[in-house]
Amino acid sequence: MRVIVVVENQDGDRLRGEKGLSLFVESKENNYLIDTGLSDLVLENLDKLGIAPDEIHNIVISHNHNDHIGGLQYLIKKADKAKIYVSQNALGEFVKFTFDEIDVLSDTNVLYGNLDRILFIDGDVEVISKNVVLCHVAEPKPEYRAKDDKLFEMVDGEMLPDNFEHEMYIAVIEDGAVNIISPCSHNGILNIIADAKKRFPTKVLGSYVGGLHLQGSADKLVYYTEDEIKELAGLLNETELKALYTMHCTGKTAFEILKKNCKFPVKYLKTEQEINI
Repeated sequence: MRVIVVVENQDGDRLRGEKGLSLFVESKENNYLIDTGLSDLVLENLDKLGIAPDEIHNIVISHNHNDHIGGLQYLIKKADKAKIYVSQNALGEFVKFTFDEIDVLSDTNVLYGNLDRILFIDGDVEVISKNVVLCHVAEPKPEYRAKDDKLFEMVDGEMLPDNFEHEMYIAVIEDGAVNIISPCSHNGILNIIADAKKRFPTKVLGSYVGGLHLQGSADKLVYYTEDEIKELAGLLNETELKALYTMHCTGKTAFEILKKNCKFPVKYLKTEQEINI
């Protein structure tokens, strides 16, 4: 499996970044674009990477936050042959509430405006090819979910804490291992790994690719203390994870703590970088 970071918070050597995430994944069977970043930058960067929109067979939107779905409105007409997968639970209005201000994070209009193109995932699991499976986390433990009390969903005019049932992770099964792609991991990396192990009990755990929502785009730790991230590293060491490739909402300070305390390789990926797993 080859993964190229099309858009990430940090600039690459040649490509611009933005607050958002988009990953191009080349598996044994098909090509996938996981999330689309915040804007039309996804098209610019794909072009500079030499990836034509018609080379994208599948687009997966991991959750309905604008820094992951914002580029879809620009990409959807260019990648006119691609199948588009979104959680059925993403058809809502998701917001961030800070300092008495409400910021709308979701881009539900692009979903309702393209119902003929989008395949909505309703069940816990959807097999979209021989080696790629989309999964909702079943019964996540609350203590392992991302600690962010500013994210909500508007339901019948009421602002309720976001339960992140609109978030999916992508399981890529190759060479007897299950590799996990979870762009923001709002449900918590430990919950996501535990869910994958239950769903694929005969597979060994491979690599984990994605943001962990530990620090966001802040300069300093926001949601977690250094001790809490060290504790997370200790629990991750017990999972038999092969490697962690992180980015975006993990944050550089949190990344450095994980890198120092995890027994497996931990690498930060920015815009333009690629890995082979």
